[in-house]
Amino acid sequence: MHHVGQLPYLMSAGYAGPIYCSRSTALLVPLMLEDALKVGYTRNPQTIQAFLEKMGDFLHPLDYDTWQDLDHGARL
Repeated sequence: MHHVGQLPYLMSAGYAGPIYCSRSTALLVPLMLEDALKVGYTRNPQTIQAFLEKMGDFLHPLDYDTWQDLDHGARL
């Protein structure tokens, strides 16, 4: 498991798969990453918004006590 702060690096490296998280985490990730992007990448609001929208497409929030089967044969 990695810290959500690594998501920009993961996505810029080409990862385009699902990002499973709790519903609470899905609500907090955009707020946390917006700040991280401003510090580590850019202050350009359009670039930040485009990244957050793209990342939002990959987030798959799950309820607590919900298990998600993973396709172990898939290449990441």
